[in-house]
Amino acid sequence: MKTVRTELINRYIAQLIPALGGVRKPPDAQELRAHFAHKRYAEMVRIIKEHLKLDMWLRVGFVKNNVGPKNAPAWILTPEGFPLYGTPEFKNLRVTMYIRNAFLAHAPFETVVIAIAHELTHVVLRAIAHPLRAEEEAVDLAAMILGYTDFYMQGCRYEERISEKITHSWWQKLLGRARVVPYKEIRLMRIGYLSPQEVYYATGLLKKHVPA
Repeated sequence: MKTVRTELINRYIAQLIPALGGVRKPPDAQELRAHFAHKRYAEMVRIIKEHLKLDMWLRVGFVKNNVGPKNAPAWILTPEGFPLYGTPEFKNLRVTMYIRNAFLAHAPFETVVIAIAHELTHVVLRAIAHPLRAEEEAVDLAAMILGYTDFYMQGCRYEERISEKITHSWWQKLLGRARVVPYKEIRLMRIGYLSPQEVYYATGLLKKHVPA
């Protein structure tokens, strides 16, 4: 078992909470879940964007496996010169988020919320020029502070169930007596840059704060 990086988590949280205005209340999970059930993922992005009070332009693209960073379920493209939050330049900023179709096909509700919240939190930290904006663990912690703690608790680890496959033995094929033998491959997956134990530890710290 990996060691929980308690010192790093304590230090990051101490720097992030004041900069983000305290621990926030979560978004409406029921509304998000309804969109998830109908595969309206762009609507989920819109709700989370509004919950994070981001008012820049945002485009969402859904991509195949061979596109973008390897193994990344989602990613966001932002310009190099990043305007500060609250400025006219920020409102005119155009950002693109990409989400991998294969990830959406297998990930549960909470995990999809985490992926979206994490990417949009990159925008939040860049928009306030936070010193930890390039640290991925800090982005996860910031997303938890901004209201997504319970989603991280439930969705940071999940089972990926691969579609059923059909197999036939060579002699069944030869004799024309092919028999369907369905099976599923189940893989335990993680999302984010904190281990599940670190998510649990950070949650304990954040639960001591009254949501703003």
